Amino acid sequence: MTNYDMLPSHLQAILLFIQQYIEDNGYAPSVREIGKARNISSSSTVHGYLKRLEESGLLRRDAAKPRAMVVQMDSLEKLSGDKLPEDSFEPSIGHSEKPFLDDTLKKLPFVDFDGKAGADEGPWLIPAARLDESDYFLTRMPDDTMHNRQLSAGDLLIIRRQNSANNSDIILGRLGSETFVRTYSKGLRQVRLQAEHDDSQDPIEAITVNADELEILGKVVGFIHML
Repeated sequence: MTNYDMLPSHLQAILLFIQQYIEDNGYAPSVREIGKARNISSSSTVHGYLKRLEESGLLRRDAAKPRAMVVQMDSLEKLSGDKLPEDSFEPSIGHSEKPFLDDTLKKLPFVDFDGKAGADEGPWLIPAARLDESDYFLTRMPDDTMHNRQLSAGDLLIIRRQNSANNSDIILGRLGSETFVRTYSKGLRQVRLQAEHDDSQDPIEAITVNADELEILGKVVGFIHML
């Protein structure tokens, strides 16, 4: 019987989900994504399960790096009461352990919500294969108003500069002096800007404005979730 076989079924399911997610996406899932996939509402519960997987020797994590997880594939096949030596692992890995070559990266500037280049942030290096030749920049999600679209306060948003959008796009927009991230929807004469969260105690009403009042700064095409 292997370490894997000795796990409770819910931990086996979580480990297999992480392994499949890495194989499909090239990086590991966030705690929130694991919870959503396994119908676990508490992030602290997910953290507890991940700690148990680490203690079993079947998962390796780097607490300093979001999404940095390695599924120890050999441990799924060999019986071992102790963790195997590092050089014996054939990991399915959620982050690169070797430096990227310069030609595989794009340097994206960080721009805060005031439109100024961030002095203390960036340029950030993003794998070029994930982006096309458009103009991109990064900004930080200021709040949890887009929680239902998997965006949390503090996340880095990858923005493609563009001044138009399609229905259901998540945009970085500006009305007067206010800058925000919202889901975009266009009607015949007006556009609707919808927050996406479930806080019934503090609801945020959708913004409806004439199309010419809205300045679209760009479309959110990706994000880096900060644990």
